[in-house]
Amino acid sequence: IDYMRKENPRFKTVTLEHIDNEISETFENPIRLEIESLDLSLEKYNISFPELVECSPKSHKTKKLCMDAVRFIMTSDIHLMQLKKSGRLPVNDIESQLKIPRKRLERMRKYIIAVIEILTGDYPYISEYISYAKELKQWTGLL
Repeated sequence: IDYMRKENPRFKTVTLEHIDNEISETFENPIRLEIESLDLSLEKYNISFPELVECSPKSHKTKKLCMDAVRFIMTSDIHLMQLKKSGRLPVNDIESQLKIPRKRLERMRKYIIAVIEILTGDYPYISEYISYAKELKQWTGLL
């Protein structure tokens, strides 16, 4: 023990955490890259991830309303281009066509925009976390 204490300054120990950090820095995680890219995409809509957590739907009924709104926008090239160009959700058209109350649409606006951005962008890992993503992609022909 005394010998080890005496010789300790000479020997440098390398922990597994140190090696793991070096590996993660050299090889980028694809999910991390997607999240950073999505964060940049959502900045133009003034949406951040903490806001998405707050406004994401909790009940099944609200999730279905959001899915219907996303499906409506994605099946209409005009509405999709309008959203991408202006950054504004076409609330009047969704309200009149789907009979979804304006107040609910306004509450879910950020979530709906984020889902559309994920589904139309190149985010294969993140889109797996949206429960109805495959159904919407099949419905709109993106799959």
